[in-house]
Amino acid sequence: MKGNEISGSDLPNWDSVEEVYVLAARTYQKSQFIAEELAQVRLGQQASRSALRAESISLYMTFG
Repeated sequence: MKGNEISGSDLPNWDSVEEVYVLAARTYQKSQFIAEELAQVRLGQQASRSALRAESISLYMTFG
């Protein structure tokens, strides 16, 4: 692989992230957001700090 080429195995499976893309688009539209904010929306206000951190990291790795 050269330079900036990305193999298919480097890309997220669309089916597994479609829900998150739609949620982010509906929630933030064209506004910027950080993974932790989206994690809070996904998990709700009652989510533990550790659950938010884990979800935030997962989202960052998917979209970052």
